[in-house]
Amino acid sequence: MRSRSRRWWLARALGRSRLVRRIDRVEAWAVVAGLVVVLVAALYCSTVSDDIYAARSRAIAAEASTRHQAEAVATAASTPDKKAAQQATQRHTVHIQWLFQNATHDEVVKLDHAVKAGDHVPVWLDDRGNATTPPLTDADARADAVGGAILLWILVASTILGGVALLRRVLNRFRYRSWDRGLRWLLVDGGGPGAHHR
Repeated sequence: MRSRSRRWWLARALGRSRLVRRIDRVEAWAVVAGLVVVLVAALYCSTVSDDIYAARSRAIAAEASTRHQAEAVATAASTPDKKAAQQATQRHTVHIQWLFQNATHDEVVKLDHAVKAGDHVPVWLDDRGNATTPPLTDADARADAVGGAILLWILVASTILGGVALLRRVLNRFRYRSWDRGLRWLLVDGGGPGAHHR
C-alpha cells in the first residue's frame, strides 16, 4: 500500500495526465518537496551532531584538566536525606574534611551510600581546592551531540511538515470551492433540473 501511495504522489507531481488538476500538482509537489527537505535536514543534523560533539569534547577536556579527585574523611556518621526519602535510591548526608595545600576544607555532601565517622570519601576538587562535581565524560559529549541533533531535526521536520499540512488545508478549501462551482454548473447552468424551469 505504501509503495502504491508513493507512486501516486510522484505521478501527481511529475506525471502529464490531463486528469490531474493544477491544484493536485501543487499539493503533490509540496508533499514531495517537504519530504526531501526533511531528509536533507537529517543529513545536515548529522553534521551538526559532529560539530556539537567536537565542541563538547574540547570543553570537557578543558574542564577535566582543572579537576582532580582527592580523599576526604567523614567527620561523623552519615544521616539519611529526608528530602530524598521518596526517591528510588536513598541519599545520605555527611560532613567531610580534606586537606588542600596545607589548608583544611570541609563541606556537607550527599552520597548514595552510608558512611561512618573516619571513613574515606572520594571528592572532586577544583583548582582552588573546593569540592565540585565530577568532570563530564566522552559519553556525556556524545549524548549532548545526539540530543542536540535530534532536537534540531524535530524542529525542522515539524516546521516543514506543519507548513505542508497548512498548505494542503488551504488547497482543500480551493478544491471544495471548485467542486461547489462544478456542481452548481452541472445542476443549474448545465442542463440540470434547475435549467428546465427557465
